[in-house]
Amino acid sequence: MGSRNQQVHKLISESIKKGALRFTDHAVCRSYNRCFQAEDIIYSAVNGSVVEEQQDFYRAPKFIVCGRTKSGKCLKTVWAYNERNGWATLITVFSPDTNRWSKSHLRRR
Repeated sequence: MGSRNQQVHKLISESIKKGALRFTDHAVCRSYNRCFQAEDIIYSAVNGSVVEEQQDFYRAPKFIVCGRTKSGKCLKTVWAYNERNGWATLITVFSPDTNRWSKSHLRRR
């Protein structure tokens, strides 16, 4: 489990650093509504880790990345990674709900 997650996180991080990323309209709306800056989203994604993979039969698999902003706030971002073109797509962003996630924010309850 860990090695696959680490490999995917490395690919997503490299895409972000190269500028091979896009934000869906949904992600833009959610980040605006939840007052997240692009800088915080990028920082937490690059410095975080993949905590969950979600398979989707019709679309690319999605990966939940848990990280922290520069100010230390926990942030979860959901990314799709396209292996064909090397692009990472931000699907949504949120702060973990303590009722749904463990105190470490790494596992769902």
